Amino acid sequence: MFRILYLFALVLAIYQTSAQNGKVEIMGNANFGNVKLGNTDTLHLKIRHTFSSELQIKIALGIKSNSLFLSDTSFTLATNIPKDIQLVYKPVSNIMEKNYLWVSSAKFGTKSIDINGQGVFEDAYYESTRNKFEESLKTALSLLISNAYKNMGYNYARDLMYGNIDNENGQVIDVYTGREASFSTRSGANANSFNTEHTWPQSKFNSKEPEKADMHHLFPCDVSANSRRANYSFGEVTNAEMWNAGGSKLGSNQQNQTVFEVRDQHKGAAARAMFYFALRYENYANFLDDQEKVLRKWSSSFLPSKKELDRNDAIYNYQKNRNPFVDHPYFLNRIQSLSTFSEALNNPQHRVSIQSIIGPIVDENGAFERYPIAISYDNDQAINVNVEVKSRAQQKNRSVFAKIDNAVKDLSPKNSHTFELSASKNLSFKDTLDVYVNGKMMENLSVLLSLDFVKIGQIIDKKAINYTTFPNPFHDSFFISCAAKFTQLKLTDPSGRIVYFGGLKKGLNEINGAHLSTGHYFGVLISKDIKTYFKLHKR
Repeated sequence: MFRILYLFALVLAIYQTSAQNGKVEIMGNANFGNVKLGNTDTLHLKIRHTFSSELQIKIALGIKSNSLFLSDTSFTLATNIPKDIQLVYKPVSNIMEKNYLWVSSAKFGTKSIDINGQGVFEDAYYESTRNKFEESLKTALSLLISNAYKNMGYNYARDLMYGNIDNENGQVIDVYTGREASFSTRSGANANSFNTEHTWPQSKFNSKEPEKADMHHLFPCDVSANSRRANYSFGEVTNAEMWNAGGSKLGSNQQNQTVFEVRDQHKGAAARAMFYFALRYENYANFLDDQEKVLRKWSSSFLPSKKELDRNDAIYNYQKNRNPFVDHPYFLNRIQSLSTFSEALNNPQHRVSIQSIIGPIVDENGAFERYPIAISYDNDQAINVNVEVKSRAQQKNRSVFAKIDNAVKDLSPKNSHTFELSASKNLSFKDTLDVYVNGKMMENLSVLLSLDFVKIGQIIDKKAINYTTFPNPFHDSFFISCAAKFTQLKLTDPSGRIVYFGGLKKGLNEINGAHLSTGHYFGVLISKDIKTYFKLHKR
């Protein structure tokens, strides 16, 4: 649903900052309210400024998100002409999305607006899990799948599996090798060399019921393949193979442990069956410990198929409980560990004013160019922040090209601090800027540095090329008048890519820039051993 918020409509948030000759406004409501999974909601924000000249604006989400999306990330904004920004929310789980929209420009610094939205499930089955994480989520899920559970008994469970749940038009398929056979009863399974695979091996829980009869981890299986799997842990075979059939194999992993690797068609289902069992019962014999990492990989790489979803529905009709990881695989992202106590990571809700610093260091008076980096957070405990440049050049024992002033800072709750990056002149480099919180590097706070030194009107051998360029800013083309003969013009964008290179005649030259995107460009005039630099901007 689109909710267009016009300039003079209900304005719930206005963030302003003033400078010598203008201000910037962010107008609009960034509260999505409740949005059902599978639906998409869009809000419109407006950005306007009153500075005397146009501004280059960057916008970004403060926290990486797979639920929120922006229509624009960089644009040029003319004076008093509002820019409409679309903010799209497509929830992936029934949790509250809290984020921030950063708006930044060299002219006015940075400002942010809070974003929030509540994802909700279509049905009420998982309502008790809303906004829960870690142990509280595990408890809610465990109660949900345990309280309503109805034990079918092992014999009846197998009858249902062979005759209904895993029977398609009279055919039953072995989950490990893909072998098919025609039968619908236990006796038919025996006659066709089929039996029942307990994804969590019986030897690990002493063959007790209800564990033994829980269909969420029972699957039809070829007798030989079932025997080969035995009670080995799941894993990825990287070394010597002992057996393989239909894509499944037995062999050694990178740690030289004997493991059973399931064929791709069953990897996701096997992983989710294991997670269900550990959640519904317990981590018997600590069997999940060494497998959880690879099973999480399988679950995320092989999402539930229609067949697996239908199977979950069919089992629910009899057992009266569901495998939550089949219905909503994203639950795993909210649980750090299913094999041990799941404690939430110390990951405060950060705000960062930039995602990257890409562009030239324009030095007109011999001073370093400085870039502000604002960081804040909303948790209720103090944190230590360390910002550093992870220089590739440093690793090669070369000079440090950039540094952070006062890089280490203790932040009190609900506070912020602005660091400054100083870039060395006369050098060009590509590095990474990393932010550490309480000694841990935050993946979402790592930004790219790509800077090139440029000095306006740089003079070599105390000579300069006499030139004029107009208009600046330009629209489709600009003119450059050059007094020197045999002069070349090279034009680059902020990433260093050459967008124009050619010779100039003495006098007036028109340069076509219609194909160029809006933004800053850097030109250099070259005549013999003389180079003169200038800066252009396209509206």
